[in-house]
Amino acid sequence: MRMMFESFARGLLGIRYRRVFREMAVCALLFWALRSTGYRVRIASEVLYIMSMLCAAGVMWRTVSSAENAGHLDGLLMLPFHRQKLVFACVGACGIYTLFTAVMPLTAALAAVAVQGPAEWALSWLCAGNGIGMAAAVWLYRKHKALMVCWGVFQIMGIFCLETGFLWCLLAGNLMLVLLLLAKADAYELRPYAEKGKARRTGSGKYAVFRYFVRYLTAHKNYLVNTGMLAVVAAALPFFFQGMDRQFVLPIGFAILSLNTPLGVLLSCDPSLERAVRSLPGQIRGFFAPYGVFVFLCNGALDLVFLGSWQICGNRTLPADYGMAVLFCALGAAGTVFMEYFFPIRGWKTENDLWRHPRKYVVPAALLLAAGIVSEII
Repeated sequence: MRMMFESFARGLLGIRYRRVFREMAVCALLFWALRSTGYRVRIASEVLYIMSMLCAAGVMWRTVSSAENAGHLDGLLMLPFHRQKLVFACVGACGIYTLFTAVMPLTAALAAVAVQGPAEWALSWLCAGNGIGMAAAVWLYRKHKALMVCWGVFQIMGIFCLETGFLWCLLAGNLMLVLLLLAKADAYELRPYAEKGKARRTGSGKYAVFRYFVRYLTAHKNYLVNTGMLAVVAAALPFFFQGMDRQFVLPIGFAILSLNTPLGVLLSCDPSLERAVRSLPGQIRGFFAPYGVFVFLCNGALDLVFLGSWQICGNRTLPADYGMAVLFCALGAAGTVFMEYFFPIRGWKTENDLWRHPRKYVVPAALLLAAGIVSEII
């Protein structure tokens, strides 16, 4: 089992677990930077527990279901293996990766500003452990979708409804159930299911690239979920900015909504596509120009939701506001294409690494700076 675990851990955590020490140093720096601000806030215990569980479960799901993990499994499944050992080796390596790359940074950021007791932090880590284990179990038993959904809803309801003592018992018992499910799981279920049916042609012509983008997003449901969550943020932002001046709210809102990570790394997340695009003539007109238009349209849809919610809140919109939205959409799309063309992200191990790369903040940060300039001008 040790050799199988190290084969997974080496790809996720680096040789001799170098990434673990790097993440610990980053978390220490993050904690010190936020702690030095002197800002303190009391977070509701239930919110802390839910944040820990959902953050851990989301990252664990992306890691265990990633294409890179599936490619590594292909080689191991061709060799003689012990079913339980392979399951626990894969889940253990992905779980440790999740703890150090997601749970620990979240805990460092919250511990620096939150006023919580040691018992609450211990319970939050138990919630994170449950989130990691449940994500792995749901992935292995994803054939039983309805049962898995009910299981997750039951856990969330338990966090909100139970007292602390009963919650400890619930989470401890749930963790034992997770271990039992993992012990009984089929190791072949770690591999994503092959798509049924014949592959469809992408087609040719000027709309082929757009069809590719649409099919790529529909094949990666987590990308659509991220865009849907941004739509919810767009609808909620005007309620948080109530009473503020429109010349400040609108530019800042447009800049925030440009942080659509999946759309900003559509080329970086597919190395084979990047190699194909780079090797063909007419890259800019054939791929990058339609890519920019696609990002422009997606950002424009989010900005329309934002402006619609702004009107629902009783605020007046002017024609200049729609012109400002078009300007920010164009700048965001141009910046995204520029970064993907000149500075693609390479050398990443999992999609989580790709989504957490600092490069994704370059375009939104530039737009926030532009938003400050625009708010001063108007």
